[in-house]
Amino acid sequence: MSQHHQTSVQQSNSPGGSSTSGREPSGSKADEWSEVKDPSERRKIQNKLAQRRFRDKKREQTEDAEREVENQRRAGSSYASPEPGDIDQREELSEDADQPTSMSAEALSKLSLGDTMVTTRAGAARARTAPTANSPSSSQAPSPTPSFIDSASGLKYDLSVFDDDLRRRAKRGLMDDNAIKMKYCRMTTDDKVKYAFYIDDDITVAMGGSYDVPKCSCGANEGGRACKHIFWMLDQLTSGAPDNIKSQTLRISGDGSNVQELEPAEMIDRMSLDTVADGLDWVLHEGPVPDEEDVEDAIADMLSVFEPSDALPAEFKSPESPYLTERARKYREFKDLFSQLAAENLGLFLRLQAVIDPPFQAHVFFEKINDRINRTFNALDEYITNGPTATLSEAHDVVTCATKLRVLVKAIDEHYHQQVESGRDTKDIAIRAAASLTTILDGVTSRNVDAYAHITWGGIPPSDPTQSNLFVCLIGAPPEEDGLFVVDALKALPQDDIVRNHWETLSNIGEKLAEPWTPAFFLNAFRALTQENRKRSASETGGSDAKRAMHNTAASLMHNGPDRLRARGILQTAWSMLHDPKSA
Repeated sequence: MSQHHQTSVQQSNSPGGSSTSGREPSGSKADEWSEVKDPSERRKIQNKLAQRRFRDKKREQTEDAEREVENQRRAGSSYASPEPGDIDQREELSEDADQPTSMSAEALSKLSLGDTMVTTRAGAARARTAPTANSPSSSQAPSPTPSFIDSASGLKYDLSVFDDDLRRRAKRGLMDDNAIKMKYCRMTTDDKVKYAFYIDDDITVAMGGSYDVPKCSCGANEGGRACKHIFWMLDQLTSGAPDNIKSQTLRISGDGSNVQELEPAEMIDRMSLDTVADGLDWVLHEGPVPDEEDVEDAIADMLSVFEPSDALPAEFKSPESPYLTERARKYREFKDLFSQLAAENLGLFLRLQAVIDPPFQAHVFFEKINDRINRTFNALDEYITNGPTATLSEAHDVVTCATKLRVLVKAIDEHYHQQVESGRDTKDIAIRAAASLTTILDGVTSRNVDAYAHITWGGIPPSDPTQSNLFVCLIGAPPEEDGLFVVDALKALPQDDIVRNHWETLSNIGEKLAEPWTPAFFLNAFRALTQENRKRSASETGGSDAKRAMHNTAASLMHNGPDRLRARGILQTAWSMLHDPKSA
């Protein structure tokens, strides 16, 4: 066995020498999930194991394919079939001929598959960077890759100064059959501005900052030679060039440091990463990379909008209930699986955030809240009309109705504060929250009566007003720890727009509260809230309406106007600015 082959074997057996050496035994993993009793946790572990097996299999297939390609290339360059003229036709074998000559022991000892056979993905990458041994036939054969190629983006590149290996790399990155896909990109400013681009197969291309030339984590761009990922990145950045640039044959450096004397990091500096990402339809991630728990929590919030039983986000994230429908249970399993995928692919997570954005989540949340408010009051009316047994639909007595309304008020209050803590714009959420809260308070103040005074279904009504009067239960004599029903939640909202947007409803509530049986502390708190807001609203009315109307008109024009510039148009504009001396 040759020294090189021995080294390869040792590397494959070492912790870092092979992609499979770091894997844990399947038995230990099976023991790990089989000992877990909680069904949700078992599914999470099983999903992780399935994803790991899938990635390992995909990695092995990729390595096998690369080894096969490299072995074929080496075989083609190290052996040439003899031509007919090279064979001595006069030389014939006969019974009297000398015994066939055999390869000497010295020549035989020099043969080794280890010298040419590629056994690892890293070895394939290094082999592509090494110069190919020349044979008489290979030195005479023309280059398999042309000197000029047209890229997938329609640009023409001059590769005449590249050797065969570098031309092959450039062709893989510049042509449209490279199967390279961008997950997401981001900018860091720890020391100098650095741009990082995260590509499928866990590959990262970084440029700017401390890098004089782009750096790729694939390991194939060693020795000052760019890999296919770097060539692909350069072509993407150049794809938005104006027509006068596209009509030229572009010069591209072999190390990926520039195109037409322009460094890629400089292109992004001048165009901005925002513009590049928008133009190329890449996902741009701003801020720190979220950890796995944050991703799972956000995924649950987003997927809750489609939950089959209309569960609220907090309910969707809670442990499974034995009363879930089969659809709801399967949807939770889907949530767990998708969370695992998104935690491993931040680009997928960010794209889902762009689709199920916070405004849409808020819209669906308050749709569910308002639907529950109506159903809760209707269920109380159904109970009063038909009793607990003769009803054909959902029915709640006074106490149950009061409990469900308290839960809804708490859900609204917690949702609003969660949005505030996340740093989002909460003005629209505050207006929606105030609308739902005032609807609840209006419904309760309208039911300040003995709910069972005129029942016809023969039940024995409770004599305690806290069990027969919804108003008394929630406002007149509530438990001390409950605080002021609805009013406390309204006070926590920004006060500027509450009266302006809900003045009519609040006025009706104030009239119903101005009765002798309303507790003074509750009435005073409500009046303090509404009167203070009314004064503030009146003082801000002058001049603000015109500004607001102008802002709404502008927003409408932006929303309903032409679509945003197409990807190439954005980059063409940026490229024009990049080459404009006045913008330098």
